Amino acid sequence: MTAVGAKVMAMQKSTDVSVHVFGEGTYVGNRVPDVSPFKELGIKNPYILLDDGKGVWGFQCWWGDIEAAKKAIGDKTVFQVTLTDEDEIKPVEEES
Repeated sequence: MTAVGAKVMAMQKSTDVSVHVFGEGTYVGNRVPDVSPFKELGIKNPYILLDDGKGVWGFQCWWGDIEAAKKAIGDKTVFQVTLTDEDEIKPVEEES
C-alpha cells in the first residue's frame, strides 16, 4: 500500500520497446474525480499530483514506486506525455 505523500511515477502505457510516462509526482490520496460516473456516484480514485503541477488519476495510468517503475522501464524508449489544461481532470471540491 502506498502512503499518502509518497513520491511515485505515473505511466500511461507500455509496450515491449517503449513506455509513455506522465512523470513523477506525489500520491495525494483517494479523491473523487470531477467526471462521470465518479462524480455522480461519489467514487474515489487514487490522485497523483505530478511535479509539473498537473494531476492524473489511477484510472488513467499505471502508477507506483519510482524505483520499481524505473526498473520496469529498463532500456525501453521513454516518451513524455504532457497533460493539457483541457485534458486534466480536477478533483471534486470537498465540502468543508
